[in-house]
Amino acid sequence: PASDTGILVSYDMNNNYDLWEECSGGKIMRVRDRESACKWAWRAVMMLMFVELLIMVTNGAGAGCGSGVVRVPAVRKGLNNQRMRIVQDLTVAKMLDIAVELPTKVYSRKSCHYKFGCYKKYEPGPGLWEVYDKDATTRNLRSLGLVLCSPGSVTVDKGDAAVVSAALLGLHWPLGATDVRSARDRARRRAVGVVSLGSGNDCCTKFIPNTKDAVSLVGRINAAFHSSGKVEGLALRVKQAYGSATDGARFVALHWRGESDFQGGNHKLNLAKYEQEVTEALARATASRTVGGSPVHVLVLGDVQDAD
Repeated sequence: PASDTGILVSYDMNNNYDLWEECSGGKIMRVRDRESACKWAWRAVMMLMFVELLIMVTNGAGAGCGSGVVRVPAVRKGLNNQRMRIVQDLTVAKMLDIAVELPTKVYSRKSCHYKFGCYKKYEPGPGLWEVYDKDATTRNLRSLGLVLCSPGSVTVDKGDAAVVSAALLGLHWPLGATDVRSARDRARRRAVGVVSLGSGNDCCTKFIPNTKDAVSLVGRINAAFHSSGKVEGLALRVKQAYGSATDGARFVALHWRGESDFQGGNHKLNLAKYEQEVTEALARATASRTVGGSPVHVLVLGDVQDAD
C-alpha cells in the first residue's frame, strides 16, 4: 500500500512498477488495464511521482552509512599493495554510490625481514592514521563525494547469513570499470548492511580502470591520501642524511626486491636474471645524469642486509 487512496504499487528487482486500484466490490485491478474505472488518473500521476521518489531514496540518490557500507580490508601485503587495494575498493564504492568503512590498522611483516621462512607471515601494525594524515585524507576523500563511516558503525545481525559478497552483487575479480557501471543498479539494491569486495587475502591489482573516467577517479582517490607528519618526518630525515653523505649529488632510487621470499614461494624469481635487468636499468637511468665523470648515487629502498 502506497497511501490511503486505494492505490497499491508493486515493483520488481529491476524497478519496473505497476499501479493497482481497489474498485467497488473489493476487486483489485491493474490501473493501466482499465482507464475509465475508479477515476484513477490524477492519483496515478501522484503515485508515479511517489514511486520515483521511493526508488531514488532506496537506491542511493546519496550514499549513507545506514544504506550499506563497503568494508575495506587491510590486505596481508606491503604498504604499497595495501594502499592499492584500499584505493581500488574506494573507487568501486564511489562508482556504486555506497558508503565505505576504512581499515583501522595496516599490516606489516613479522620481524624476520624478507626471508623465505616468514613469507606471508603478517601481523597487525600501526593504525591507519599513524601512516596517513587523518584530517587531510578524510577531507580530500569527502570532497570527492565519498561517504566515510566509522569502523563498526554498520553491523551484521547474528541471524544474517553472511556479509554480502561481491559475487552476490554480480561483481567478480578482476573487475573492470564497465562491469561496475553495468551492475550499479543491481548492486545498490542489494547493498544493505556490510558489503565485502574481497577478503584481506585478495591482492593486489583487481580493479581495471578501462574507461577515462575510471582512470581519473583512481588517480584522484589515490592522491587524496596524505602521509602523516610522522612518516613525512622520517622520509625527510633519510633524505637529509643521504644528501649530507653525498654532498647533495643527484641520485637514483632503486626498489630492490631480490630477497629470498621472492626467489621462493609463488614468485620463483630468477635472481641472476633479475640482477642483470637491474644493472641494465641503472645504466640507462644514470647515463643522462653523469656530469663531468662524477658518479650517480643509488638510494636502495628495501630490506637490504649486508650480504645483499
